[in-house]
Amino acid sequence: MTGTLCQGASAAGQSAIFPQGTIFKDARLTWQGRQLIFYATFNLDGHDLPLWLEWKTSKEDGRTQIDVIEQYGRGMPIAVTLMEQEKNPLRRAFLYMGRPAPNTPKLESTGNLKVDMSLAMSDATGNSDEYKFSLASARAGTMPRISVVK
Repeated sequence: MTGTLCQGASAAGQSAIFPQGTIFKDARLTWQGRQLIFYATFNLDGHDLPLWLEWKTSKEDGRTQIDVIEQYGRGMPIAVTLMEQEKNPLRRAFLYMGRPAPNTPKLESTGNLKVDMSLAMSDATGNSDEYKFSLASARAGTMPRISVVK
């Protein structure tokens, strides 16, 4: 089942809320400008937590580690940039997995982009959360729509 939780046509208004997990509560995705930000509050204490972003399109699959959060505590809020959109000199848009850099995986954002994604994390004690969502092209000049996949 897929539910779209967009709150407006502008990039600033698009967001999606996830159900509470073992590691995180109050988890959500929000487009802020050209960045897709993951916001959450820790539901438990821990030490190291790698965040992995996976994606699948009709043409390619990929997986990359977005960040590692160290020595987190219960109730600590986080904000992690998952994706950022940039345009090259030819005005072609690209979605970078994380912050743009020469070695950052990227997808070309064509007029009919559809990406199935998953943000997964697990700690050393066996706790894990996974948030599935998809991005789909919206109107020209807007950021892709976010849909939560349940």
